[in-house]
Parts: sequence; structure tokens; C-alpha cells
Amino acid sequence: MKLLKSGKLLLNALPLFAIAVILGGIAHQKYQSDAALPDYDDPSAVMAMSLRASPSMSQYHSVKRVADGDTIILNNGEKVRLCGIDAPESSQPLGAESTANLKRLIDAAGGNVIVTEMERDRYGRIVGEVFVKRANDEALLNIEQLQSGMAYLYERYAKNCMNGSLFPDAESRAKAKKRGVWKGNYQRPWDFRRQNR
Repeated sequence: MKLLKSGKLLLNALPLFAIAVILGGIAHQKYQSDAALPDYDDPSAVMAMSLRASPSMSQYHSVKRVADGDTIILNNGEKVRLCGIDAPESSQPLGAESTANLKRLIDAAGGNVIVTEMERDRYGRIVGEVFVKRANDEALLNIEQLQSGMAYLYERYAKNCMNGSLFPDAESRAKAKKRGVWKGNYQRPWDFRRQNR
């Protein structure tokens, strides 16, 4: 009889134990996700978080040349348009500077990039996020171009980027410091293209 009573007690305690395990798991997940939030005052933390989000879809490539501030051409001939940003056109003020900045960032990584393809555009180009490895971390070039003021946030397309939610903050940093395109009142590249069609 005593054994039967302790068996019933055990059966009654099982649901409570299961609830405790589930709640403990939820609390652990919440702690882990809070710990993974980037420090937006530390750009390197933003970059590191970004790369962790996409390794399974990424491919390593070497760059043949930088076409402009938001487009690169890989050694395999593929063109890659940096997702969610729009750099000044070559014939616009700061167009050459934007191209040179992107080239400098890629050259510093030995000409090698990691491309995470989001989609293909109507011209057949890869539209994606482009990363470079640095000594101790990775940098997302889409964000680097924004926070240096060498590109504008292309808001209508940024939502298609895996890390697009980080882009407005990068642009805000450039605006606050009046870097690049934020030094003056320059025509936006999308308006320039529309006007020169």
C-alpha cells in the first residue's frame, strides 16, 4: 500500500517536474538570445553578430574588380550588388570615393569576400550581403559603406537583406558624424538615375 501511495505521488509530481524543465529551458533560451544582442555603440559587435546569422548560405570568392560603391565583380564573372544600400554613381560627387572605399576594404582582406546571396535582380546579378575577414572578426561591407557615409540606405530593398534591420543604425552613425554623403546636400543615386534615363 505504501508503495502504491509513493507511486501515485510520483505520477502527480511528473507534470510539475515537466513544467519546471520547460520553464527552465525557456529561461535559458531568453538568456542566450539577450546575450547575443549586439552593442550598437560597438560596430565590431554588430559585424560579428551579422556573420553568425548566415554561414550556411555563404560562399567564399575572390574579387576581380570593384565596379562602384555597391557592386563588385567576382573572379568567376558574377556581379554582386550589395543588398540594401545605394552608393553614388561614378559620375556623381563622391562616386569615385565610394568606389575607392569599397576597394580599400576588400584589398585589406586580400581581395577575398564571403557572399551571402539574398536573390537575383532583373539583370541577373547576385543581390547579397558581402563580408570580409579581418584579423579578429568579420565585417559586413554593406554596413561599412553605410557607416562611412559612402552609401545611402536603400530602405525599400533593405528589408530583403538578412541583416537589413542593422542598416538604419549604420547610416545614422554616418549622419551624426557628417561623413561622406552627409557632408552636403547631394542628390540621391536613385533620383540621379531616374533623371538621367
